[in-house]
Amino acid sequence: MVEADFSGDFENEENTSEGDILVITAEATYSEITKRDGNVKQVLNVPIENNGVKKTYTPSRDAGKAIVRAFGKNTKDWTGKKLQA
Repeated sequence: MVEADFSGDFENEENTSEGDILVITAEATYSEITKRDGNVKQVLNVPIENNGVKKTYTPSRDAGKAIVRAFGKNTKDWTGKKLQA
């Protein structure tokens, strides 16, 4: 039996508590993922630190829009900014 381990490199509900402060540590990058239906889509990966642990945060479309409203479109300018989980 293979056990799923979601505590890896990406920020998720398994390794984040409500109210945690996520610090953006560098400029975001795009990567492509293949969805279950075979379609490919781009996702934004934001390097963050949560309680001293480095992770990658991939915001949903709505969360991404909120971050852009708060910090602007240039992800380089996000470095050092804080998000609350």
